[in-house]
Amino acid sequence: MEWGLYVHLPFCRRRCSYCDFPIRVGAGSAEMAAYVGAVLREGAQQRERWAIADPPTTVYLGGGTPSLVDPGEVERLLEGLGRIFGGLGREVTLEANPETVDGNRPARWRQAGINRLSIGVQSLDDRLLAAMRRPHRAAEARAAVAAAKAAGFENLNCDLIYGWPGQSLGTWAATLAEVIRWRPAHISCYQLQVEPHTPLAHSQLPGPGDEAEEALRAAMGDLAEQWLEAAGYRRYELSNFARPGFACAHNQGYWRLRPYLGLGVGAHSFWAGRRWWNLASVRRYVAALEAGAGVEAGGEALDPVELMRERLWLGLREREGVERTAFFAQFGLDWNQAFGRTVARLQALGLVVDTGDRLCLTRRGREVANVVARALVDAPWEGAEAATAAPVAFP
Repeated sequence: MEWGLYVHLPFCRRRCSYCDFPIRVGAGSAEMAAYVGAVLREGAQQRERWAIADPPTTVYLGGGTPSLVDPGEVERLLEGLGRIFGGLGREVTLEANPETVDGNRPARWRQAGINRLSIGVQSLDDRLLAAMRRPHRAAEARAAVAAAKAAGFENLNCDLIYGWPGQSLGTWAATLAEVIRWRPAHISCYQLQVEPHTPLAHSQLPGPGDEAEEALRAAMGDLAEQWLEAAGYRRYELSNFARPGFACAHNQGYWRLRPYLGLGVGAHSFWAGRRWWNLASVRRYVAALEAGAGVEAGGEALDPVELMRERLWLGLREREGVERTAFFAQFGLDWNQAFGRTVARLQALGLVVDTGDRLCLTRRGREVANVVARALVDAPWEGAEAATAAPVAFP
């Protein structure tokens, strides 16, 4: 069985102004070591709970700033997870902030089993980096990419953010052009999303209905697609571009509704049709696991109809869309049997196209993907009642 393993390492030097993830600022090495021990305990709990026999297909160490953790603890974490689950799979990713990619850290990450590095560049405009409250500047991003390549990381991703208040098309173009010259294997271009309860949400920003700002963000997205595709990067998902052979397998698992386990504070899991999430406090998380208790903060069981909706709107994020035979094999129904009127309405609006073997977003659909997702999440059920009780086959 193919499945993904996500580990949340929440430690940061500061909170970026747009971040709404569970993080811990100011932790020392002893606290980080205790946390790694707790994650390994949770991994053993989950393996036993679900009788997991196969190793994960992919592993992703996210955060937070995972690269802040001592490389020795990263090695202990990966060695322990490999022992618990019987291996680590073909793709093992570590997220890194540029200011931490120094010294012998990249080489030690590779020795520990990391074979994919994702560097949070975000921008090469120091003014914007300061506004984001990022702990690095452009020079450190350049040095980090050079250090990662020198250590032998061929599978290297650079994260970028566009649509920041006050960001011009020219500054975005300058960042994009330089990152393309670096020739990383993968580039992620995320349009800024202002999440509630973040410092950014409380600042004075143009509202979502500001037409000039929306037009500028659209122009930035178009520029990224044009330049990256011209440079040999394929847009295989709404925000992600890769050179041939370097699409992120871990994220593809999410979009294809494959099972995944999330270990660590605030981590989400999806297994056997059930979704749950962990405690968001590092202190409570570690204490619970040291006492032999569970760390689930909440959860929900998803029925087959909800799973079909998720499979469609997540799968449409990918350029190839959702394959008809795979959808039928998983659910025993065609999407037209399940949500035919909604799909027909989206087709009439020019947002999706049914090619016969796949359902895909159109170019216009990619521009308003959130509208398509909402329509599918709210889509009324049109299939036979008996199908709602049928077991779902997970890939």
